[in-house]
Amino acid sequence: AGHEVRFVTSRWNDGNYMERLHALGLTGQRMDLGSISATMNRSSLWMTWCQLIRLPGLWADYRRFLREQRPERVVHTSWHHLLLLWPFLKPERDWYWIHEVLPDKAHYRAVFARLARRLAGFVPVSEAVGRAVRALRVPGEKVHVVHNGLTDLSAASPGSEKGMGSVRIGIVGQVEPWKGHHHLLSAFAGISSQFP
Repeated sequence: AGHEVRFVTSRWNDGNYMERLHALGLTGQRMDLGSISATMNRSSLWMTWCQLIRLPGLWADYRRFLREQRPERVVHTSWHHLLLLWPFLKPERDWYWIHEVLPDKAHYRAVFARLARRLAGFVPVSEAVGRAVRALRVPGEKVHVVHNGLTDLSAASPGSEKGMGSVRIGIVGQVEPWKGHHHLLSAFAGISSQFP
């Protein structure tokens, strides 16, 4: 659509994401983006310690990225990264694309109230996520639901016409108990006897 897009991703991964970007002809840059955990177990504390040690380098890399690229908009995909990049957030430029339902708890409300002042807006991927963001006391005018886009696969799927074979259903996304996939499977089990 005439826009130049640049990606910043974490160095703490297997590198597959960057390879996929390059295969698509997209430009990406790796930085020390991790997270600071509130969990008090050994591995979480070690991860937080490693991130804090790398924080000055992350800030230097991100400052350089902003200076060289001069992005009109920055879309963040992790609230942990928002916390790490807090000094660089600008309400006229930075957005948070949010795909998870966070619980309505006091610490999330405190963080998201402050984020609402530092961000242009929040882009939840569903009405359910949008409701959860509003429940965290984010002003409604800063919440803009945009559903994930999918190509209409029905025209290209063999047997998609009514009565032309079996139906195949897939899930794209993170399979976690709170997403409720088990409800869907239970519903299928309840109606499967009605279809030969």
